[in-house]
Amino acid sequence: KELSHPAGEVIKIAAGKTLDLKSQGTTTLPTGSVLQVVSVSESVEYVTTSSNWAARMTGNDVTITPSSASNKILIIVSTQLSFQYDNTYGATDLYRSISGGASTYNLSGESSGMNTNMGFKASGLSYSYEDTPNTTSAVTYSPSFKFSAGGVGSVYLGRNDTKTVVTLMEIQG
Repeated sequence: KELSHPAGEVIKIAAGKTLDLKSQGTTTLPTGSVLQVVSVSESVEYVTTSSNWAARMTGNDVTITPSSASNKILIIVSTQLSFQYDNTYGATDLYRSISGGASTYNLSGESSGMNTNMGFKASGLSYSYEDTPNTTSAVTYSPSFKFSAGGVGSVYLGRNDTKTVVTLMEIQG
């Protein structure tokens, strides 16, 4: 029997024989290959007056289970940061929770987060972060945010009329 491939390669199997690819072991994809993609979107506005990294978009929780502890997770966020009053400052970052393990706000470790809106009433923003959670347990990520400084009032992440999208990609380590 012949199996043909579009590139012209041919695999020949003798009559009465079988080709069992599963028993031949596993093939590892090259470093940097995308192994899986998980995404969620929501049109909800979250609000905080807290200057601590304690607020997050719970409706945008996205969970991924890495196939290897050496793999990385690329997180991509697209959302909107807005304020009750002009000249208010807010910052966004990421929250991570590992099933059966630790939870972390301000995943980047940057005091101003990964994206800051300074002085504008509303601003669309996107940011990404590559994480190495070192686990094969389920890992949940969501955008977090805080009131930074200046002005008074509330800080809002997301909008009721605009989708916030969070996408996770497992990358071969």
